[in-house]
Amino acid sequence: MSDISMINENLKSRFGVNIYGHSNFRIVFSDDQREVRYGEYNEFYGPIFIRTITGFHERKKYPYVKQRWVLERWYPAEYYAKSNIILPKTSEGDYELIYIFEDKHSDPLPVVLWAAELACKLSLQGSHSSGSDESISLQERKSELKSEDEKVVQEEEKDILDMIDTTPTELSLRYKEGVTVPKEIK
Repeated sequence: MSDISMINENLKSRFGVNIYGHSNFRIVFSDDQREVRYGEYNEFYGPIFIRTITGFHERKKYPYVKQRWVLERWYPAEYYAKSNIILPKTSEGDYELIYIFEDKHSDPLPVVLWAAELACKLSLQGSHSSGSDESISLQERKSELKSEDEKVVQEEEKDILDMIDTTPTELSLRYKEGVTVPKEIK
């Protein structure tokens, strides 16, 4: 069993399955995902334009994500009814992208279970009310981090102010209103 398969099994056991028996979260390779969309599409034969077609068209699901592992979340059909997306596959619901395993420089990141679980938790937290135990602990952690950040900022401000001599003599020298005279002039 590959690492991705093991992580997908862990996600399935941890976050459950939908009413059709499919995992609520899954990790897949972006280039392998395809979808059918309704719209207007230009048809070409090589570089030659043939016609414009209105209808269903199969295409890459994530054309903007190249060769990356992605984490998807399953959404029920009601989600698509609200967003006016017409897809034959969505009568039972479908998966949507919630996380791309890449860093801020678009370099690939390794697929690790803890990162996938964190993304799943954050995704669930955003869709439920804030009354759950996990959201309370997250709120508490946010306030702790905020107070820690404030302490760090205060300490840095104090260190900077300690480095800056703000005596009247130093201020007049800084603003070129004063002159230093050596003790002994020879």
